[in-house]
Amino acid sequence: MNNSSNALLDNYYEQSKADLSKLDKYQLVNIFNRETSHSGWGGVHGSFLWALRECLVEAGLDISEVADKHTFSLKYPVFIDNDNKLVQIKEVRKN
Repeated sequence: MNNSSNALLDNYYEQSKADLSKLDKYQLVNIFNRETSHSGWGGVHGSFLWALRECLVEAGLDISEVADKHTFSLKYPVFIDNDNKLVQIKEVRKN
């Protein structure tokens, strides 16, 4: 990737982070859940997702079930439990 592409991604990440940091933890989780239906981490989308990851942590949420230092999984939607932990919703109950 050339320097202009890196600068574009850096700028998009910074703008995404600034926008996302204005949201509360529930709004961030709604965005996370919306992103579970999208695939791909390429380019600007990857920059947005990494900004989302960092904002979830800064909002005081425990993201250990969906992330570690180097990874971030959007395989399942999540909810916030009583300990401010993101918990994956892996199955849907049928009535």
